[in-house]
Amino acid sequence: MKATIAETANYLGGEATAEFTITAAGITLTKAPAAIADLTYTGEAQALITAGEVTAGELQYSLAADGQYSTAIPTATNAGTYTVYYKVVADANYTTPEGGEVTASIAKAAIAPSVTLAGWTYGAEPNTPAVAGNVGKGEETITYASKGSDVFSATQPSAAGTYVVKAVIAETANYQGGEATAEFTITAAGIILTKAPAAIANLTYTGEAQALITAGEVTAGELQYSLAANGQYSTAIPTATNAGTYTVYYKVVADDNYTLPEEGSVEVTIAKATPELEMTNESM
Repeated sequence: MKATIAETANYLGGEATAEFTITAAGITLTKAPAAIADLTYTGEAQALITAGEVTAGELQYSLAADGQYSTAIPTATNAGTYTVYYKVVADANYTTPEGGEVTASIAKAAIAPSVTLAGWTYGAEPNTPAVAGNVGKGEETITYASKGSDVFSATQPSAAGTYVVKAVIAETANYQGGEATAEFTITAAGIILTKAPAAIANLTYTGEAQALITAGEVTAGELQYSLAANGQYSTAIPTATNAGTYTVYYKVVADDNYTLPEEGSVEVTIAKATPELEMTNESM
């Protein structure tokens, strides 16, 4: 600053100078930027923080400490953890406070998968599980267990019974993993008696054992026979020697993969033989 004084009638003029300072004003961060809570992946860009407030100048933000700063609130789309850097920008009339940083996260989105598998009949072509709700396209792992068991295997069952199919979906960059289960049944196959055992007609006593029936035929399992309803059954065709009426019982024997047809019986008769008589007359 300089003061200049003009001369007067009795005095000379003169001047004087002195320094002074206008101090730069301080800027106060009245509201710090804050992470937005509970962000979850939606497939759309989302703001990561709330804006801060300052008494002068402006707050600027960046997703890189040495990156491009602007007043726009940073956004992100993919799940992950982000660091938002901020600083105050003002002219030389202000002293700016130190910058800062805020950590914000976008969580992976949850999935709600389901699995279905239609049952089939034993021996038929098995069906394939259908998985829905795998929006993140995570790797799918399919396993199976008998109903009531917690031991799962990648091998698809083939025996008749009730089972559980489980689909496990791996997490991806933006989606959580998940799993789903469903029951399905492999139904026992029916057995058809395509040819029933039949009595052999016109049997007559010969003194030798004779087969009593013709064999029946079934689509699965085997036919077994017995001469007593509660007797010993076997695949051998029953035989008899003496004349009389016999009842041959039969049933289908198969494993649990089949439902068995009803048991049956056949009545068979061996007729008495007619003797051949020869008469002779000898003279006395």
